[in-house]
Amino acid sequence: MKNRHAPSDGIQLGCFFPNGRTGAVFSDELAERNPEFSAQSLLGLAVACERVELDFLLIADGWTGLDKLSESLGHASPMFNSPLLGAAITTVTDRIGIITTLHTDVHHPAHVARMGGTLDTLSNGRWGWNIVTDQPNQAALFGREPNPHDKRYEIAEEFTEVVKRMWEEPDVLRHTGAHISTHGRIKAPRPVQEPGPLLVNAAASPAGMEFAAKHCDALMTSAPSIEQTAQMRERVDELLEQQGRRPEEMSLLVTAKCLIRDTEEEAQAEWERIESRINLDVCIDQMQTMYSG
Repeated sequence: MKNRHAPSDGIQLGCFFPNGRTGAVFSDELAERNPEFSAQSLLGLAVACERVELDFLLIADGWTGLDKLSESLGHASPMFNSPLLGAAITTVTDRIGIITTLHTDVHHPAHVARMGGTLDTLSNGRWGWNIVTDQPNQAALFGREPNPHDKRYEIAEEFTEVVKRMWEEPDVLRHTGAHISTHGRIKAPRPVQEPGPLLVNAAASPAGMEFAAKHCDALMTSAPSIEQTAQMRERVDELLEQQGRRPEEMSLLVTAKCLIRDTEEEAQAEWERIESRINLDVCIDQMQTMYSG
């Protein structure tokens, strides 16, 4: 996952780079002892990930939320802008892949094409785009109503196609589509990866998986067992075949939370301490943020 054409010897390992001090385990134990987010701590973590030879970092992002309680207690906050944080990480790393999140409801394709070209060039071909579609909980921030689920992927499909054309076509692009219009060409730099940067999407719905099978190099999933992961792989392979693509053209990014200690007993004791102080009010706060709108 260092870049889309790096040779792979099988499984690659990455870090779901923290976009909040407690991640998805909203325990007051973690909030109290985790370091404050700063340039020093975040860039230090990126360097450490490269030093232990992880293959990539994936930096999630979101623009808004209802989680004032979470923020006041030190959970899931602050959340730094993903492409800006990714640009900073390029300055302290040399090898590790850097996948940043850019939303199709926040930006115009020209924004993504230009930022992507810059990030891929600054990283010497290590950048990837985590494509996130229209988010209902942030639509109001930008003065509009949220789109229905499947329409979000219709927009994302046209958006992604326009971004690719801006990267690939040297001349002025004229495009008037169902959702996007543009006339012009972006300034250099263009991505240095050929034929383009790594594209990632997290999807489970039929519309989302079809979009990923058509456009993406990796599908992020949280299948909870080996058997379910295998079933997901079979479904992905079927969708790729329908798009005329080979199974090896799209990877599965399977998320897992790891608690590492010297012994199993120490790890179990640590988890029990974390679990005993899970803050249910914060969990509810976060669910309202995710599903509002």
